[in-house]
Amino acid sequence: MTLMQETIESCIKEARPLFAAHWHELYGGECPANIEAVIKNEKAGDSVYFTSRTDGGQLQGHACFFIIDAPYCAAKVAFDMFYYVKPEYRGTFVMVRLLKFSAAALVKSGISNVIVSHASTSNISPIIKRAGFVETGKTYTFKG
Repeated sequence: MTLMQETIESCIKEARPLFAAHWHELYGGECPANIEAVIKNEKAGDSVYFTSRTDGGQLQGHACFFIIDAPYCAAKVAFDMFYYVKPEYRGTFVMVRLLKFSAAALVKSGISNVIVSHASTSNISPIIKRAGFVETGKTYTFKG
């Protein structure tokens, strides 16, 4: 397995099926992902994209983080935009390694806090904790 920082633009053909599969798992139906907006964020330096590849070079999973200047202190913070591993690679610690690698690379680049979240219907908390994250709160979504 190879973990690395890449650009979404350079991986777009491989990444599109992962976006579609991730969306379908979460919400069903077709994926309305605006990948061009993600590429625009990346080019502006507002996001960072990481991948996990097999020894043969196939994309196993990916993770992307928004980078912001924290309004409450003189620091940069990274928030997950998405993270996903193909079902056939689950249970093999690919996600643990991908999240751990991503967080370490972000911290090494000067990011002070790396934050990930997940849907309450997801049972991924043990994986996130195994990757070195600790629970610090809960998120809420406005439903109007």
